[in-house]
Amino acid sequence: GLVDEGSPDSDHDGTPDCLDTEECDGLDNDGDGDVDEDFPDSDADGAADCIDAEECDGLDNDGDGQVDEIFPDGDGDGIADCIDYADPADTGLDSGEPDGCEGCASSGAGPSAAIWLLGLLGLASHRRA
Repeated sequence: GLVDEGSPDSDHDGTPDCLDTEECDGLDNDGDGDVDEDFPDSDADGAADCIDAEECDGLDNDGDGQVDEIFPDGDGDGIADCIDYADPADTGLDSGEPDGCEGCASSGAGPSAAIWLLGLLGLASHRRA
């Protein structure tokens, strides 16, 4: 909308863009064409951490320093089941499917090859520790 004698107000908050500051809210508050540009985006997906949701992908999507923290980790190895490719007992044998997803590969419901690789890399670095 327009306020203050014709000045644009991109986020419709009553403050003209020329006087507005960027807020972390998924809107372009200052009218410069960028959304939440002053806020960190740790996974570089275009959504600022303060509004980003955690995804099961081996990344810290919400910038809280934890990776996939809201997803189950059935074997307690610190890697979420959706990307953990060790066997459920975590004996070090690779079943070829994420924990808790036995049969996913044959059904086509498993994660992408990139997620699979992230899981293997995460598992390898976790076991070295």
